[in-house]
Amino acid sequence: MSVSPLLTFIMPAHNAQETIRESLDALIALDDPCWLCIIVNDGSTDDTLTIADGYRIRDSRFSVISQRNGGVAAANWAGVQACTTSHYTIYPADDFVKSCYLSVFRRQRERHPEADVFVFAGALRYPDGKVVEVDGSRFIENDTLVELIRGSFFSLGAAVKVDVCKDLGGWNSRFYTEDYDFWVRACLHGCSFVFSNESLTVAQVSDSQKSADLLRMFQSDLAIMVELYAQKDLSSEAYLAIEERTRILRRHILGQKLKRVLEMFLGRRFGIAVWDIVRRITK
Repeated sequence: MSVSPLLTFIMPAHNAQETIRESLDALIALDDPCWLCIIVNDGSTDDTLTIADGYRIRDSRFSVISQRNGGVAAANWAGVQACTTSHYTIYPADDFVKSCYLSVFRRQRERHPEADVFVFAGALRYPDGKVVEVDGSRFIENDTLVELIRGSFFSLGAAVKVDVCKDLGGWNSRFYTEDYDFWVRACLHGCSFVFSNESLTVAQVSDSQKSADLLRMFQSDLAIMVELYAQKDLSSEAYLAIEERTRILRRHILGQKLKRVLEMFLGRRFGIAVWDIVRRITK
């Protein structure tokens, strides 16, 4: 007797030939086989599509969508549109899940069938091999929107109802940090969140990722805060958090602009060294 898949891993992949195998092998090693994976080849010019097709041929749980390069938001949305399970999680092609991910998600869903989003702890793996756990415990005790405004980020391995994502219209490509905007809108939409401190996903940190461009990240987050501040009926704590976060982001933006000027005139190595000194003095 066949068992229906529990969740779909949506993998946006652009020129990911160096990392995608590890990510896909981690799915095959899951302790619960009831999953699907949609690999969205986002205009790759390397062997990403060939590798993805190889997994699709060997294992029917994998499927592949190939499209012109449209960015992460478009790739995510294509995956959601093709999703046939009740829940999905965005699974970048350089991340990997721990073998217990699906069994933990199954347990949490059985305990909280009303929840729209299941959020788990995770870890960041740096190029030098260092792994740092991300603590999400503050969300368990505090207001989700307020914590999100303060700069917390909790999308590592989050499992979301497909219908919720469709109701939100997916990701807004106007923002460089479209994922952050998605979570803010989910909070405003009244989504119910369940948090678990079980660490289930490891995300790779590298200079080639979008998050490496801190200036654009901060500018995008600031634009999100400006739009959020115009919302009506937020709590007084939320408005205060937006004001504080706005001040912090503006300071970070000025700092990143100064850093770029220093690198331009002094070179990257000495520019960063001077920037570190200035940052420590003004902290």
